Amino acid sequence: MRVVILYLVGFFIVGLGPAVEGRAAEQKPDDPQETIHVAVGLATVYAHVFEEILRQSNVPFVMQRYDYKQIRKNFIEGKVGMTCCSHPIWRNRPEEVKIQHFTKPIFYAINSYAYHKDIDPSVATFSNANLTFAAIIGWTYTDDIKTKKWKYFKSTKEATEYVHDNENAFTVVNRQDFLRLGLDREFDVTIRGVYERKAIHIRVRDTYKHYIPRMNEVIKKMRKTLQIERIIASEIRKQPE
Repeated sequence: MRVVILYLVGFFIVGLGPAVEGRAAEQKPDDPQETIHVAVGLATVYAHVFEEILRQSNVPFVMQRYDYKQIRKNFIEGKVGMTCCSHPIWRNRPEEVKIQHFTKPIFYAINSYAYHKDIDPSVATFSNANLTFAAIIGWTYTDDIKTKKWKYFKSTKEATEYVHDNENAFTVVNRQDFLRLGLDREFDVTIRGVYERKAIHIRVRDTYKHYIPRMNEVIKKMRKTLQIERIIASEIRKQPE
C-alpha cells in the first residue's frame, strides 16, 4: 500500500472546524459529562448519515470537519474519538490499528478514476508512466497506481481542478462526493471505471468501543428502511456549498 504523508504549512483550516452538537432527544446519554469529539472530511457527503447514526444511538457528540490527514492525526492523538467514513484497509498504520475498532458496514462507497477529457481511452490507464497522479493528502492508495509521477492536493476539488487543467493527469474520486460538490459541472473531466468499491464503516477509538453494539443496531435498522440511501441522495441533490 502507498500512504500519502505530506505536511503542509498554512492550510486554510486551523484548529477546530465547524462544530455540530448532537444528542438523542428521547433518551439520556450514559454519561452526561461525556461529549465525544467526532470528525468527518471537509466536504464529505456522508456527514449527515454519521450525525443521524450517532443521534439514534444516543451518543453525545460534537462534530468537526478536517482534511483527511488531520483526521488521522487527531484520531491517533486521542483528540477525536470517532470518524466517518473509512475502511480498515485505508487505516492501516500500526499506531492506528492498535487503537481502532469499526462498526458494521454503513454502505458501499465507489471510488472511480477521473481523467482529463481529452485523454484517449486506449491510453487512459493508471500504469501509463506518462500520466501524473493527483493524490489527495491523507488518502491511502493501493499498489494498482503504478505511475511514478505524483502531485499532492488537500482536497478532491483541488485534485480534480488539476486534472481539468492538465491533459496528462488523472486522480481518484469518490463518486458521491464528486456529485455533491458539483465537480461534474465545474470541471470538464471524464469519470471512468471503478478504482475500488469498499464497505464504509464508522471508526471508533477503543475508549468508546462500548457504543459499537448500539450503533450496529441503528445501522441495521437504517439500512433496512433505506434511510441511509435517502439521506445521501438528498445531500447529492443539494447545491454545492
